[in-house]
Amino acid sequence: MSTGGGTTLRELTALLSTLRRARLQHPAHAAQLHARLLISAGARPHPHPVLLTQLVSLYAAAGRLADALRAFRAHLPSANLHTYAVLVSAFARPYPDLAFSLFSGSRRQLRPSPHVISAVLAACAGLQPLCGRQVHTCAAKVVPPGDVFVYTGMVDVYAKGGDMESSRKVFDEMLNRGAASWNALLVGYARNKMCLEALSVFRELAAQGREVSLDQGCCHLEHHHS
Repeated sequence: MSTGGGTTLRELTALLSTLRRARLQHPAHAAQLHARLLISAGARPHPHPVLLTQLVSLYAAAGRLADALRAFRAHLPSANLHTYAVLVSAFARPYPDLAFSLFSGSRRQLRPSPHVISAVLAACAGLQPLCGRQVHTCAAKVVPPGDVFVYTGMVDVYAKGGDMESSRKVFDEMLNRGAASWNALLVGYARNKMCLEALSVFRELAAQGREVSLDQGCCHLEHHHS
């Protein structure tokens, strides 16, 4: 499939992927590549969604978040859920407010995917508890109940926000629980100074013969008992 200008979609996608893995950092090269994508769009006003996502990912991998956001906004009609997921992941820790805003935008434009929800969970820890609740409401509609990664993230988000009742509720409703799920609950109780509950979880794990990394939880328990 040709994108115009004699370059195929596959060729441009491969080029972008290679440069992203190489963590391209020279702004002139990135700008030239961006211009090439616009030419490749031909008569269409925006590049193919796959190319836009790769370009945004390229900028993000190079730490050029402002350029990533600029490219995204300039070609918003081409953005798909993968594009949103890349941006939300890139902004989640340094700019959680913006990451959550992008997540909210994806909800208005498209039906969020588990991948986008997973990406925004990292941002929720630095935001108001209401943000976590909004993500949870969205997750309940689109994420399969057996998704260990997303719901473990929700256990952690509620725990970091001090809402251990909701954290425990999400944990209890999980169809599948991994070691990280148990550890998130244990550390959440310990971090919130609920030592009896943390010890109860610890004993339950021991009774089941589960092997879970409890170093962080134990450190919290020792700190609160000292």
